[in-house]
Amino acid sequence: MKPLKPPSGTAARAKKPPVVKQRPATEILDFVLARIESHPMVVGEGLEVRKDRLGYSLFLTEENEAIARLRSLEKRKRFELLYWCYSKGEWRPIEARKRTIMPLDEALDFIDDDPLACFWL
Repeated sequence: MKPLKPPSGTAARAKKPPVVKQRPATEILDFVLARIESHPMVVGEGLEVRKDRLGYSLFLTEENEAIARLRSLEKRKRFELLYWCYSKGEWRPIEARKRTIMPLDEALDFIDDDPLACFWL
């Protein structure tokens, strides 16, 4: 059996989905990433910022050691702070019984000050 020929004319063209041009990921601006990278702690300590689907991680560039993680919450208005637990090999909350959640600038200052001595070993 011969396949049906699609109808000709404007009706056939109207049924095709529109072509959507995707911008490469490198062109999409991430203002949160830019704010983290411009923080004096990141610039002064030689930290690398890595982004994934759950948030942003800070690593010492030369040693490739994890320092902190900022997990995005509330459409990037606030962030949960986590530290890398070397004994368990996972990101852990700073306080055992509750989550530490704060705006980005406060979170970066908290990491820099490190009052609980969990980030800078």
